[in-house]
Amino acid sequence: MSQTLNRVFNEEKESYLYFNEALLNNNVIIEQSTFETDEGFQTMIDVLHYNDMDAIQYTLYWDNPLTAIQVYRIVKDVHALFLENTLGDFLQLMNEMSLVSLSALDQSSQENRAEITERITSLFEVVEVHA
Repeated sequence: MSQTLNRVFNEEKESYLYFNEALLNNNVIIEQSTFETDEGFQTMIDVLHYNDMDAIQYTLYWDNPLTAIQVYRIVKDVHALFLENTLGDFLQLMNEMSLVSLSALDQSSQENRAEITERITSLFEVVEVHA
């Protein structure tokens, strides 16, 4: 099984998705996006995961734009943590390291749960086309 990360551009969300077979087998991908806000441009790096019970977005970085090498380093470090830990331990680390986490299960309305789950699982569909 290759440990090399693949990267695809998601045109709909204007983001880059990082994945490989091991990540996909565990329903994990890494997403990097840069977008404009009222304060200027911002970059976000998220780890996304879903299972039968929940869909979760862990935001590890949300601040000023990063250079390509900075994004590469963060993505590589996240991938190394994935390889070095069980899935449960990895997700616990992502939760502890994240600035914000967004869980479908934690939402009070079914509509919000469905929206979060759809947003996360739709990114996996984009990746599966390129896998």
